Amino acid sequence: MLTTALASSILYLLTRCPPVLEPYVQRILAHVPFNVQLTINRPLLITLLKAFIALGLIHNASSLLTSVALNNWQWRSDKHQWEWSKEVAVVTGGCSGIGEEIVRGLKRRGVRVVVLDVQEVPARLKDDVALYCHCDVTSPESVHSASLQIKEQFPDTPPSILVNNAGIGHDFPIFSPPIDKLKKLIDVNLTSHWITCAEFCPGMVERNKGHVVEVASMSSFVSVGRFSDYSAGKAALVSFSESLRDQLQRYYHAPNVHVTTVHPLWVSTPLVAYRKDQIEQASGKMMTPQRVAGEIVDQIFRCKGARLIIPGSFGWLRGTRAWPVWMLDLLKRSNGLDGDEK
Repeated sequence: MLTTALASSILYLLTRCPPVLEPYVQRILAHVPFNVQLTINRPLLITLLKAFIALGLIHNASSLLTSVALNNWQWRSDKHQWEWSKEVAVVTGGCSGIGEEIVRGLKRRGVRVVVLDVQEVPARLKDDVALYCHCDVTSPESVHSASLQIKEQFPDTPPSILVNNAGIGHDFPIFSPPIDKLKKLIDVNLTSHWITCAEFCPGMVERNKGHVVEVASMSSFVSVGRFSDYSAGKAALVSFSESLRDQLQRYYHAPNVHVTTVHPLWVSTPLVAYRKDQIEQASGKMMTPQRVAGEIVDQIFRCKGARLIIPGSFGWLRGTRAWPVWMLDLLKRSNGLDGDEK
């Protein structure tokens, strides 16, 4: 929007500038690179600016409509429904990495946080966790058992926030996968989302109030060759999130149960620690878990569904699935994502 406003200001000066300001405009143009061409082809510059502004307005309108659609076609948030000190949030994989920082962020804002994890809660996090449940999120029985513990701890407050953050990753060739590890990854990174949503979302639907956060990845849009199983699972998670939002809105008639899908670029977590130097050499410095978690928590407190691309400047990657294959290949190779290493 800022860029469109700047272009509009320049267009105004070129087309409707008061005569008294014309010398100053000419002086500015004289110091712009390629000033001779701009001065001679002023009508062409005006045409280009008009085209740029039109495209910018179309982009802004599309972004606004997308934002409304992701919020189940509601223009406003439902903040009036939320009393943060009385809310209960369930965070899977909350004992380390991004999950740990989400727990801290929610606790700082007064939310009571329940952690579901197979890891024990580290001592540094215990004061931020209202309830810890040792839970295998790939097991419906284990998740249901955790749900019963939550009901016992908070009998009058069903969870209103579910953050599906648990995830694992592997690094092996497609032609020689350890099948047990492959199945485990699909269960943790994808199937578990069905299980946790089936357990905790009905209570949200009943009250028409809730927020489900699906932590995906930028590899949902651009697959990473060496992380084939991880990329496939995260791409499938996009479809799951879209179906979940659609069913909550149309089938269950619960438009105030929001769905947010999160797509961070490389994050410095234990998941990719063994490749950190290589990744940063190819793609730049990785983000911290604190940064990603901070944006997730901020979105929860907006009380709106969304699609978070982190950092936002990489939003253009969403459209790469529609690129010609040769362009996508060049993008991957230039960023070390083509998996050519053995």
